[in-house]
Amino acid sequence: MHTVGFSRRAAADAALDESLPLDRLHAARARADAVVVAIALTDGTRRLMNGPALAACKRGALIVNIARGGIIDQPALIEALESGQIGAAGLDVTNPEPMPADDPLWHAPNVLIAPHFGGSGSAASIKRLARGVTDNLTRLTTGQALLHIVPK
Repeated sequence: MHTVGFSRRAAADAALDESLPLDRLHAARARADAVVVAIALTDGTRRLMNGPALAACKRGALIVNIARGGIIDQPALIEALESGQIGAAGLDVTNPEPMPADDPLWHAPNVLIAPHFGGSGSAASIKRLARGVTDNLTRLTTGQALLHIVPK
């Protein structure tokens, strides 16, 4: 795997094969088999993955969003999934959260939706994740309904 990271500073990172400035993101999408979105939601990144950005991706690319739901234009994502421009999506976040039962993403092809519960970027998020796991283990062992279930 060849990894490319983007940031304002394009700082080198031992975990990356390339570090590029954010303004080169659009051009680099065309060569990516997978695009993992892990960026802060700001006015400048809201709908960063919009229709033109998804169209710039390699046909059939996988999109994974572990950042914030507002970074992906969900109607544009659904259109790209239905056309085959985007081959699949893994969404740990959506906009809004939780998604309404009638949101078309629930029925979009090749989509996996997680309950925005995974990941560990900070000590606080690790504690939150551990608390959620222990809460659900307690619920499971005492016959209570589990929390954070993603409906099919």
